[in-house]
Amino acid sequence: MNSNQVSDLDLRLLRVMSALLETGGVSRAAEKLGVTPSAVSHSLSALRTRMGDQLFVRDRQGFIPTPLARAMQPKLQRALVDLRTVLNAEAEFDPRTSEQHFSLAASDCLMEQLPAAVASIRRVAPHVRMSLLGISGPLSERLASGEVDLALGYGFAESFLALERDTMRVSAGTSRFVCVLRSDHPALRANLFDFDCYLDLLHVAVRLPDRSRSVVNESLEALGQKRRVLLTVSDARSAVRCVANSDLVATVPESAASDAVAAGEVMAIAPPFDLPAVDLYLWWHSRVHNDASHIRWRNMILTHIPTPLKCDVRH
Repeated sequence: MNSNQVSDLDLRLLRVMSALLETGGVSRAAEKLGVTPSAVSHSLSALRTRMGDQLFVRDRQGFIPTPLARAMQPKLQRALVDLRTVLNAEAEFDPRTSEQHFSLAASDCLMEQLPAAVASIRRVAPHVRMSLLGISGPLSERLASGEVDLALGYGFAESFLALERDTMRVSAGTSRFVCVLRSDHPALRANLFDFDCYLDLLHVAVRLPDRSRSVVNESLEALGQKRRVLLTVSDARSAVRCVANSDLVATVPESAASDAVAAGEVMAIAPPFDLPAVDLYLWWHSRVHNDASHIRWRNMILTHIPTPLKCDVRH
């Protein structure tokens, strides 16, 4: 077998080979590895093809390794011990001394919260280098390639971010939708903001990247209604800025409106109909799920990222 073939042998097959040599049987090897006997048999078949040798044969004494398999055993055991040593060394990742680079992608609504999180992380991991990136699809490819280590965004974005089964996630908090109008809007002065008023007003909508229906539109359609959309923009913060200088209304995640509400530019109103909660998630690729440094990075983000920004909401 040439060097190219050797490089094709993955860790799973080597672990199966070691277990077979140690236990002397498919069923016992499967029990040791915590897999099915069928999985061990398939791996053994792959090993036989790649090694060009039967490796194990059956006779009256049982499951007997071939001379090649016997010769492999001590070297294979040493290689696996060395690999465990390497993995244990990685598990000793120390944020106080690490100079690794990590990247975090986030939606526009959340980007302004991140500098505070970066400052907090720097106190814990002063030498870690970080990149803050915009979130966009197909996110799975960016996570798989390593361009993005972690992504922070709202759950309703999962469909157009093209997330796949290899993408892992954990909850990073919950927010809510609010209706945003300028502070001196006629509907507020007359205290007329109800469901009928909501439907009568002209709206700023946020365009989703794949042009799919928004959560707001789906909720209204369930009631047999729809918004009168005058203007469509690319992100929720732009929608809030448009509202601050017009008689339009926008329905956005609360965090997108918090700064403008605090500045007195707009007022946040509880929607006059039911809308689902806005779940915030942290996403990463399964290939780094058990990586020690990545686990520490995830935990640092979850510990130091502010919870979704809140604002005073009028009911």
